[in-house]
Amino acid sequence: MIKSIVIDNVASFKGKPVIIDDLNKLCFFYGANGSGKTTISKIINDINMYSNCRVNWDNGIKLTPLVYNKDFKDQLLQKESKIRGVFTLGKENVKARE
Repeated sequence: MIKSIVIDNVASFKGKPVIIDDLNKLCFFYGANGSGKTTISKIINDINMYSNCRVNWDNGIKLTPLVYNKDFKDQLLQKESKIRGVFTLGKENVKARE
C-alpha cells in the first residue's frame, strides 16, 4: 500500500513540493482538467521517470501498481487493436437490441 507521494517540479506541481499522505488501500483523485490527476497516476505507475518525486510504500515493500489512466487506455486500444467497442443498451434501446 502507498503511504505517501511527494511531487516536486512536475507538470502542474511547480514551486513547493506537494505531499499527499494519509492514503488508504483505495483512494480516488478527482479534480478539474489540468489539476494533476494524470500526473499523479503517471508517478505511481513509473516513479523512475520522475527524479524529483517519491512514492513511499508501507513497510518499504513496493507493490506492482495497476494504473488505469489515459496512457493505459491509449496503449490498450490502439488503432490497430482488434478489440471491438463495448456498448451499453438501456430500456430505451430495445430496437437496437433486437
